[in-house]
Order: sequence, then C-alpha cells, then structure tokens
Amino acid sequence: MSRALAQVGCAMSLLAILLPRTAAADPVEVDMTIRTGEIVIEFAGQLSGRIDIGGEGGFRFDAIASSGNSPSFCQPCVPGERISLGTYIITPFSGTLHYEGTGHDFNFDLGAGEIVLTAPSFVLPVSAGDTATFTSLFTLGGFLSTANPANNIRFNLSGTGQVTGTFRVLPLMLEPQVPGAQQYLLDSLVYDFDAESAPVPEPGTLGMLAAGLSAWIARSRHRRARGG
Repeated sequence: MSRALAQVGCAMSLLAILLPRTAAADPVEVDMTIRTGEIVIEFAGQLSGRIDIGGEGGFRFDAIASSGNSPSFCQPCVPGERISLGTYIITPFSGTLHYEGTGHDFNFDLGAGEIVLTAPSFVLPVSAGDTATFTSLFTLGGFLSTANPANNIRFNLSGTGQVTGTFRVLPLMLEPQVPGAQQYLLDSLVYDFDAESAPVPEPGTLGMLAAGLSAWIARSRHRRARGG
C-alpha cells in the first residue's frame, strides 16, 4: 500500500514538472485623463480623503481613503514658511471603479493605487484673520489597479485643475512669548478638476510685477521726453 502511494506521488510530481505553468497575466494598461469631479482631503483629528473623479470611456472612481493621506507641508505651519498645496494618497481605498471598457464595477477594497497631486510652492503670509484660503493650479499623477484576475487593468492617471486650501489661523504659543506669532492648521484641501482658473499671485510676486511695471513706465516717459 505504501509503495503504491509512493508511486502515485512520484507520478504527480512528474506531471507538475512536465505540465506548462500558467503565469499571471500582465495588466492591460489604460492611460486615463481625469476631467471631472473632485478630491477632498479633510483634517478633523486625523486626515481623511474623499474621491469622486471621472474620465473618458465612462471611467468613474468613487472611494474613501481613510489612511495613507499626507499633505506635502508642515502641520502646523508658520508665516514665512514655503509650502505647496500638493498631497499624495495611497491605498487602502474603499469604493468602486466603473469603466465601460469592461462594463463592470470593481470593489476596490483589495485594489492597489497611488494618487499624487502636485502644486507649486508659495510663502505663507501673515494673516489678518482667523482663517485663510489659498488657491493654486495642480497636476495629477499616479495609478489605480483593479487587481481582478478576470479584468486586470491598470489605469495610469493624469489631469489638471485648481486646488483650494483652507486653514485655521491660531496664536503660536512660544517661550518666551512673541506678540502676534501665528500658526496655520489645515482644515481642507479641495482638488477641483472642473475648474482651471489662474491662481492669485502671492504678495511677493505682486510686488515684483508692480516694480517691473513702474520701471517700464519710467523708461517710456524718458524716451518720449528725449524724442520731444
């Protein structure tokens, strides 16, 4: 009996060696430009992310990211620091992804992904109020993977829009006390793919523009005076 079992075991081992092994299929890659919707990052004790974005081919991603969110700046920040309104979000996501190329909704609890939102930097000014709002253009990068053997798709994300950052402005407690010292605490970041307006220049940029305009006017008047 034991000899027969041994022979069966040897036969099965031989079959395992001779039979071709089925490799996991590489994902189908789809370049996806996001054109509608928004991503909202909020801070209420801890960071949370809400994602509702759409693109070509009926692409729609609606999800909650309860961890893995990180603004790319200090928290809190103080006037004079250079920050940007960029952030990144990594899995886990909890939500659904729809794409008419497959006609299926995917549960994204087990999916992989990374969303990177990049924005230019600026210097925080001294605030005159207890809240402050800043706007900037941003660009989107990253990917979403369905992790579904039957429909293994990787969406390479891109897109642009406008981000609005809202902060609370509180007194900064220092030892020794510094009158008027402030700190910025993040309330929310809203990345809007439907809006693409030019951001308001920071005060330093406005000063340089004014200085350049004044110099140009002075040169023009000097040339006219010489010509007259």
